[in-house]
Amino acid sequence: MRILFYVSVPFIAAGVLIVAFATAAVAAQVLQLAGADGSLRIAFSVAAGMATAFLLSKQIVREVRRQEAARNSGARRPPTRVITGVVASVGLLITAATVVALPTFLKFGCRSRAAEAKTILKIIHITQQAYRGEYGTYLSLTDLTSYGGMEPRILDGARYYRFSMAASKDTFTAVATSTPSHVTPSDTKDVWVIEAPDPKPVQQSDACK
Repeated sequence: MRILFYVSVPFIAAGVLIVAFATAAVAAQVLQLAGADGSLRIAFSVAAGMATAFLLSKQIVREVRRQEAARNSGARRPPTRVITGVVASVGLLITAATVVALPTFLKFGCRSRAAEAKTILKIIHITQQAYRGEYGTYLSLTDLTSYGGMEPRILDGARYYRFSMAASKDTFTAVATSTPSHVTPSDTKDVWVIEAPDPKPVQQSDACK
């Protein structure tokens, strides 16, 4: 049995590492979707992986000691290969669940963050229409936030999109383009556009597919 244990050690270690890496990956993605910065994501995911590896290793050592004690007392305990199978199975299940669920989770988070683009574009449209109704012209984005009635902090507080606008006396086109902090399932940028006089934002590029 001792020989069997030593032969099984690499497989047990592999199972522990699979579970630890899967836990760290899930933690990193969840924090990324929550908008946490890079250093926090790395620190927390490493801590989650290490904690998982430690707890599993501790449980394995405890089980091995129980087997040793049972063997010394003449009682029968499950062989070490059972532990190996359980750890490896848990690791594979977590990894499989991550692979299956993560793309859906990313798409959900991506689409929920698009609300920022649509909300701010609607504010731009309302402010532009109000200013043109009074003064007969549309404004550039800089002028709109300087004296056109739109609060600059609205654009400054945007986390996932950057905004630009082309304007003339009779029309304007405002564009919201996703930033690197906007985590998407693809490398495509998410782009929303609103044009006078249509008050509804239109998606020109969908990064959430």
